[in-house]
Amino acid sequence: MKLQIGALIIAKPLLLWINDGLMAIFFFFVALEIKRELMDGHLSDPREAALPAIAVVGGMAMPALVFVFFNWSSPEEMRGWAIPAATDIAFALGVLALLEPLPLGIALGLFVGKQLGVFGFAWIAIKTNVCRLPKGSNSKHIYGVALLTGIGFTMSLFIGTLAFDDPEHARAVRIGVLSGSIVSGVVGYLILRFAGRSSAETGTASSAA
Repeated sequence: MKLQIGALIIAKPLLLWINDGLMAIFFFFVALEIKRELMDGHLSDPREAALPAIAVVGGMAMPALVFVFFNWSSPEEMRGWAIPAATDIAFALGVLALLEPLPLGIALGLFVGKQLGVFGFAWIAIKTNVCRLPKGSNSKHIYGVALLTGIGFTMSLFIGTLAFDDPEHARAVRIGVLSGSIVSGVVGYLILRFAGRSSAETGTASSAA
């Protein structure tokens, strides 16, 4: 595709327009929404804002460490350490492969690493009074959201194309990302559905009493 304004000509493949163009616009709007929440929303309280911030650190660090654990012996495959650290925000808001270390490391990085990082860091922060749970939520909600951050899909696949350019590794990346994302999404949905039903039943019981 080509964009021309006078003497300025930008000719790039469609994939590049999506990855570098539309994705930049998407994350710009995400940043604006986060800013609004920090200024005048649920995250305006520093102790409540600290919870997602700490969870983000854990959600990126632990999946990367899980990947490194399974691929430490291969310097070439170590280039993919950032793949399971990514979370596809669009899919998260909206199987496990055991064929070889690369897809296994990616899948477990997304499914296990995200849980350990997001939920683990959040739990420690809450227990040490660094931050507190939002009103109306409980640990099941936090755990369900932690699972949803394991939905890598487009972001993880995009990082995979940057880390590996050969067909064999590209196939392994797709297997790991898709399996880890699907399991994370399904289990996260079930946990949040159960948590919502429990909260509703508790509220009904309290009202009746």
